[in-house]
Amino acid sequence: MRVEVKKENTILLFPCLMIGDEDIIVLFTKPKCGVLIKTNWSNSGDYHEDWDMKRFKPFEGEIVLSNK
Repeated sequence: MRVEVKKENTILLFPCLMIGDEDIIVLFTKPKCGVLIKTNWSNSGDYHEDWDMKRFKPFEGEIVLSNK
């Protein structure tokens, strides 16, 4: 039996939303730099310059922001 796994090479255009482990959603402004949008363990709005991009994939859902 032969098994072949092909991964898509995704070219990221910034800014972009990405989802990671534990449903973390980050708005990346450039590689490794972004604002935390959704998480269960930290404050939304936190900005970091050291995100591990390998732990994220493109987010394909919809985000709605409001002041409500």
